[in-house]
Amino acid sequence: MMIVEALTLLGLSWSDKDCTQAITRAWKLKLLCAHPDKNSSCDAVQQTQRLNQAKEVLLANLKEPVGTSTILEQLKKQQEDMNRVIERMKQEMQERQIRQAKKRDRQFVEVAKKGREAVLEQRVRSRKRRD
Repeated sequence: MMIVEALTLLGLSWSDKDCTQAITRAWKLKLLCAHPDKNSSCDAVQQTQRLNQAKEVLLANLKEPVGTSTILEQLKKQQEDMNRVIERMKQEMQERQIRQAKKRDRQFVEVAKKGREAVLEQRVRSRKRRD
């Protein structure tokens, strides 16, 4: 079933094709007259099936609305992603700072050892001079 045919069957205009409320309202009104419980004609079942099909066609072709709730959900997801990235970056920075501190400590110890060795050598030399 084509969109134009569905609109005609439900008695809607082209401007109503994107309005869920208008589609549902028109479908309900038409269904009140065509439903087999209300209509005793032999083709009531077929009429009801065609009305249901028209409604499904129109609802399936709706453009997805971009409401504030959808935008908020997208923003929340982006914020969560950004928070994860920030936490990962913080952790990497802390690990880098720890590595740098350990490197500085090793360098300090090496310099201190060299300085101590130099002092000990100097003492040994000065003792040899005295003797």
